[in-house]
Amino acid sequence: MKYLSTVCTLIFILAFLCSFAFGETSPIAKGRKILDGSFAMSSSGGDLYEDLNGDRGASINGAVSGGYFLIPNLAVGAKFSLARDSYGDSSSTYWGIGPQLSYFIGSPEPKDDFQGVVYPFLSVCFLYSRDTAKMKILEETETFTDSLITIGLGGGICVMVSDTVGFVIRTDYEIDRLSPDEGDSISGNEIVLRAGIAAFGY
Repeated sequence: MKYLSTVCTLIFILAFLCSFAFGETSPIAKGRKILDGSFAMSSSGGDLYEDLNGDRGASINGAVSGGYFLIPNLAVGAKFSLARDSYGDSSSTYWGIGPQLSYFIGSPEPKDDFQGVVYPFLSVCFLYSRDTAKMKILEETETFTDSLITIGLGGGICVMVSDTVGFVIRTDYEIDRLSPDEGDSISGNEIVLRAGIAAFGY
């Protein structure tokens, strides 16, 4: 439940920011702020997804980032991600945090109405993460902890649905390097498609 509470709190923050009416200044003008997030929850079962004890799987994951437009179109900020997967007595909790740089393509000039304006964007981030797994082995609960370094390169579009709120679709290419507390490091990569909401404020 605490993870559901975290998600609800983040959604409330976004809704709170969206409730303000900010003039006609461009969302990507110098001095503006951006907060965006995406979340997902799932429960899986059946022969394909249940573990050997017949337990269903549950997962929750989300990412929130915030930034400040130091100059028009360029936002400097940070990204935080959280994920949790569980099967019966086993669980895995992942969190990551690090800096993010985003560049939005479009005019930063003021206008009467920004609804319907589309801003393509590019981003790069560097995340340090920890993954803690708990597994029950022979009636004993064992804990395993790994460190993960991620370099993320992404891009997408932000479609403004009002002067302060945008719907975001993005694709990220993530290069990961996992360093277990014991054993050798291993590397991999992911391509991730995300959708979420962005709020722009002063």
